[in-house]
Amino acid sequence: MVRISDTPKAVSNALDSVTRKKILLLLFDDEKRSAYSVKNDLNLKISLSSVIEHLQKLEKADLIKSENANKGKRIRYHYKITNKGKKYLNEEYKFWAKEAPKEIKESILRFLGRP
Repeated sequence: MVRISDTPKAVSNALDSVTRKKILLLLFDDEKRSAYSVKNDLNLKISLSSVIEHLQKLEKADLIKSENANKGKRIRYHYKITNKGKKYLNEEYKFWAKEAPKEIKESILRFLGRP
């Protein structure tokens, strides 16, 4: 398990937000998504610019990466989780699966693809 003291500051800061954890969970399926898609898929009640700020913080911590997806003159980026992002998300949910009540533990382990 990754201990907080072993976690780089940028990662710790990125993971201290429920919204950013939700974004990582959404991206866990390896699908590329735009900021607009992230906002809509999570039904976030924040502005698109706030979603972009969350994405940038996750990218700065190397938990996600962006790819240029320009269409014509429109500047667009698609975001995808990195292996580092998967690692930290897995570690976080392993901790919760260990500490949570049995029903929640089973749900988390199923989510992580473990029996």
